[in-house]
Amino acid sequence: MVFKNKLKDLLSLGTINISSSIIFGIFWLYLASIMTKEEYGELGFFISIANVGATISLFGVRTMVVVYESKNENVFPASFIFVLISANITALVTFVLIQNVYVSILIVGMVIFQIILSGLNSKQRYADFSKHKIIRAIIAVGIALVLFQIFGIYGILLGYFLS
Repeated sequence: MVFKNKLKDLLSLGTINISSSIIFGIFWLYLASIMTKEEYGELGFFISIANVGATISLFGVRTMVVVYESKNENVFPASFIFVLISANITALVTFVLIQNVYVSILIVGMVIFQIILSGLNSKQRYADFSKHKIIRAIIAVGIALVLFQIFGIYGILLGYFLS
Protein backbone atom coordinates (compact mmCIF):
# COMPACT_ATOMS: atom_id res chain seq x y z
CA MET A 1 0.00 0.00 0.00
CA VAL A 2 2.84 2.40 0.88
CA PHE A 3 4.56 1.65 -2.42
CA LYS A 4 1.34 2.35 -4.31
CA ASN A 5 0.96 5.76 -2.62
CA LYS A 6 4.61 6.65 -3.27
CA LEU A 7 4.24 5.67 -6.92
CA LYS A 8 1.06 7.75 -7.19
CA ASP A 9 2.86 10.77 -5.69
CA LEU A 10 5.83 10.32 -8.01
CA LEU A 11 3.62 10.04 -11.09
CA SER A 12 1.60 13.06 -9.98
CA LEU A 13 4.71 15.20 -9.55
CA GLY A 14 6.19 14.02 -12.84
CA THR A 15 2.99 14.64 -14.76
CA ILE A 16 2.60 18.15 -13.32
CA ASN A 17 6.22 19.05 -14.07
CA ILE A 18 5.86 17.86 -17.65
CA SER A 19 2.50 19.60 -18.07
CA SER A 20 3.72 22.94 -16.73
CA SER A 21 6.84 22.68 -18.90
CA ILE A 22 4.66 22.10 -21.97
CA ILE A 23 2.46 25.10 -21.08
CA PHE A 24 5.48 27.37 -20.66
CA GLY A 25 7.14 25.92 -23.77
CA ILE A 26 4.12 26.74 -25.94
CA PHE A 27 3.95 30.18 -24.32
CA TRP A 28 7.60 30.94 -25.14
CA LEU A 29 7.21 29.68 -28.70
CA TYR A 30 4.18 31.91 -29.13
CA LEU A 31 6.11 34.88 -27.73
CA ALA A 32 8.95 34.18 -30.16
CA SER A 33 6.48 34.37 -33.04
CA ILE A 34 4.93 37.72 -32.03
CA MET A 35 7.97 39.59 -30.64
CA THR A 36 10.91 41.11 -32.39
CA LYS A 37 14.32 39.49 -31.91
CA GLU A 38 15.46 42.39 -29.76
CA GLU A 39 12.42 42.22 -27.48
CA TYR A 40 12.67 38.45 -27.12
CA GLY A 41 16.38 38.65 -26.32
CA GLU A 42 15.84 41.44 -23.80
CA LEU A 43 13.05 39.47 -22.14
CA GLY A 44 15.28 36.39 -21.91
CA PHE A 45 18.01 38.55 -20.39
CA PHE A 46 15.64 39.95 -17.75
CA ILE A 47 14.24 36.52 -16.89
CA SER A 48 17.79 35.15 -16.57
CA ILE A 49 18.79 37.96 -14.21
CA ALA A 50 15.67 37.32 -12.12
CA ASN A 51 16.47 33.59 -11.97
CA VAL A 52 20.03 34.27 -10.83
CA GLY A 53 18.81 36.78 -8.24
CA ALA A 54 16.20 34.35 -6.91
CA THR A 55 18.77 31.56 -6.68
CA ILE A 56 21.17 33.80 -4.78
CA SER A 57 18.37 34.93 -2.45
CA LEU A 58 17.36 31.40 -1.57
CA PHE A 59 20.87 30.45 -0.28
CA GLY A 60 19.90 26.78 -0.29
CA VAL A 61 17.09 27.50 2.17
CA ARG A 62 14.66 25.47 0.03
CA THR A 63 16.57 22.30 0.80
CA MET A 64 16.84 23.17 4.48
CA VAL A 65 13.07 23.75 4.70
CA VAL A 66 12.32 20.42 3.03
CA VAL A 67 14.72 18.50 5.29
CA TYR A 68 13.88 20.07 8.65
CA GLU A 69 10.15 20.55 8.15
CA SER A 70 9.81 16.89 7.17
CA LYS A 71 11.41 16.08 10.55
CA ASN A 72 8.69 18.19 12.25
CA GLU A 73 11.08 21.00 13.18
CA ASN A 74 9.31 24.29 12.55
CA VAL A 75 11.90 26.26 10.55
CA PHE A 76 9.53 27.59 7.89
CA PRO A 77 8.55 30.93 9.53
CA ALA A 78 12.14 31.95 10.28
CA SER A 79 13.30 30.72 6.87
CA PHE A 80 10.53 32.63 5.14
CA ILE A 81 11.49 35.88 6.86
CA PHE A 82 15.20 35.32 6.15
CA VAL A 83 14.54 34.60 2.48
CA LEU A 84 12.18 37.57 2.17
CA ILE A 85 14.85 39.89 3.55
CA SER A 86 17.53 38.43 1.28
CA ALA A 87 15.18 38.67 -1.74
CA ASN A 88 14.56 42.35 -1.04
CA ILE A 89 18.28 43.03 -0.70
CA THR A 90 18.96 41.15 -3.94
CA ALA A 91 16.12 43.02 -5.65
CA LEU A 92 17.56 46.34 -4.48
CA VAL A 93 21.06 45.47 -5.72
CA THR A 94 19.60 44.28 -9.02
CA PHE A 95 17.67 47.53 -9.39
CA VAL A 96 20.82 49.56 -8.78
CA LEU A 97 22.74 47.50 -11.36
CA ILE A 98 20.22 47.30 -14.21
CA GLN A 99 17.70 50.04 -13.37
CA ASN A 100 14.65 47.83 -13.97
CA VAL A 101 12.02 47.69 -11.24
CA TYR A 102 10.12 44.85 -12.95
CA VAL A 103 13.08 42.48 -12.65
CA SER A 104 13.47 43.41 -8.99
CA ILE A 105 9.80 42.74 -8.31
CA LEU A 106 10.02 39.44 -10.17
CA ILE A 107 12.92 38.31 -7.98
CA VAL A 108 10.83 38.77 -4.85
CA GLY A 109 7.86 36.96 -6.39
CA MET A 110 9.95 34.03 -7.56
CA VAL A 111 11.55 33.63 -4.14
CA ILE A 112 8.20 33.68 -2.34
CA PHE A 113 6.75 31.09 -4.73
CA GLN A 114 9.76 28.80 -4.41
CA ILE A 115 9.85 28.86 -0.61
CA ILE A 116 6.11 28.17 -0.40
CA LEU A 117 6.49 25.20 -2.74
CA SER A 118 9.34 23.94 -0.56
CA GLY A 119 7.04 24.15 2.45
CA LEU A 120 4.41 22.09 0.63
CA ASN A 121 7.00 19.50 -0.38
CA SER A 122 8.32 19.25 3.16
CA LYS A 123 4.86 18.34 4.42
CA GLN A 124 4.53 15.79 1.61
CA ARG A 125 1.46 17.61 0.31
CA TYR A 126 2.13 16.61 -3.26
CA ALA A 127 -1.45 17.13 -4.41
CA ASP A 128 -1.35 20.75 -3.19
CA PHE A 129 2.09 21.21 -4.74
CA SER A 130 0.77 19.92 -8.06
CA LYS A 131 -2.28 22.19 -7.95
CA HIS A 132 -0.16 25.24 -7.16
CA LYS A 133 2.30 24.49 -9.92
CA ILE A 134 -0.24 23.90 -12.70
CA ILE A 135 -2.50 26.78 -11.64
CA ARG A 136 0.51 29.08 -11.54
CA ALA A 137 1.53 28.03 -15.05
CA ILE A 138 -1.92 28.69 -16.47
CA ILE A 139 -2.37 32.00 -14.63
CA ALA A 140 1.16 33.16 -15.49
CA VAL A 141 0.57 32.62 -19.19
CA GLY A 142 -2.85 34.29 -19.13
CA ILE A 143 -1.82 37.33 -17.12
CA ALA A 144 1.48 37.71 -18.99
CA LEU A 145 -0.26 37.69 -22.37
CA VAL A 146 -2.80 40.29 -21.25
CA LEU A 147 -0.17 42.53 -19.68
CA PHE A 148 2.10 42.10 -22.71
CA GLN A 149 -0.54 43.86 -24.78
CA ILE A 150 -0.54 46.77 -22.33
CA PHE A 151 3.07 47.10 -21.12
CA GLY A 152 5.11 45.17 -23.69
CA ILE A 153 7.87 42.92 -22.38
CA TYR A 154 7.60 44.44 -18.90
CA GLY A 155 4.04 43.16 -18.80
CA ILE A 156 5.35 39.62 -19.10
CA LEU A 157 7.66 40.16 -16.13
CA LEU A 158 4.79 41.67 -14.17
CA GLY A 159 2.53 38.78 -15.17
CA TYR A 160 5.06 36.28 -13.89
CA PHE A 161 5.25 38.17 -10.60
CA LEU A 162 1.49 38.40 -10.16
CA SER A 163 1.00 34.71 -10.81
